[in-house]
Amino acid sequence: MTPTSQAQVRMSSGLKQSLGSAMQLALTHCRQQFRWERWNCPEASFFRRERQVATRETAYVNAIMAAGVVYSVARSCSRGDLEDCYSDPARTPPAHLAGRARWEAMPEDVTHGEKVSQQYLRSRRKDDWSAAARAHNTAVGRTAVEDTMVRACKCHGVSGSCSMKTCWKKMVEFGSIASTIHRHYKHAVKIGFEWGVADFALGNGGASSSGQKISEAKIKHLVYLQESPNYCYPNSSTGWPGTRGRTCSRPRGDNATAEERRSCRRLCRSCGYRVHRVLREVRSACNCSFQWCCQVSCSTCTSTVHDLSCQ
Repeated sequence: MTPTSQAQVRMSSGLKQSLGSAMQLALTHCRQQFRWERWNCPEASFFRRERQVATRETAYVNAIMAAGVVYSVARSCSRGDLEDCYSDPARTPPAHLAGRARWEAMPEDVTHGEKVSQQYLRSRRKDDWSAAARAHNTAVGRTAVEDTMVRACKCHGVSGSCSMKTCWKKMVEFGSIASTIHRHYKHAVKIGFEWGVADFALGNGGASSSGQKISEAKIKHLVYLQESPNYCYPNSSTGWPGTRGRTCSRPRGDNATAEERRSCRRLCRSCGYRVHRVLREVRSACNCSFQWCCQVSCSTCTSTVHDLSCQ
């Protein structure tokens, strides 16, 4: 990208809005993925990334931010909210369409989003261990968007006969992408530094480490340099509050995740805290009925909720 085009991108209010939406999207879904884990994706994880320790959690943040940018920019392009998204004029939506019709007529293409993601999430530091790990992890995030795309088709023909069919690739909901990156997080690989070769290698690290170089690591492997700290207890240097006071859950039924079922043990008991139970009354509308015309009449019902937290 030329210096002139870079300036144009920086001055684009539409792109600024898209990048802001990307960060909010990444933060929201990161919190959902880690809701029942000790590290629960604090907002501070999305700032001052140049100085963050390269742990598994930092790897996830870098990957989901990159995915968020690709996703948000691709959606903005398909809606026609951003200019210069496509180099191929044939891919531009028909000029006579507007609004949702214009969006639906434009197949989602992540190419421009990937370019924007690479540009804005590139580390300012060069020849640095953490910078190399971040570059790999952001590539994992970008790839996750493309790998999860699905095939969508639209029929054409008289009376819906579907004698002709147009198909394209479409992005899935971002929650599915966040879950995919979360699986990569669980199988993240620690990398070390080969002092004699001056390159990264997968393995336990250290001067005698051996294995694949980071450039050869599978794109579905997040990588990290340092083991995660103990998130049970507060850390004054990082501002981490620990798990004391965190809410946990003892769900019933088959809809709860394994992480939620283990949350009280993982967040409280394994960290040396007890599970504190508080009964709370919740009032809500119930027994609602429609009355002609045009009102809804409801009763007020009271239920007891058990709040569980680490104390």
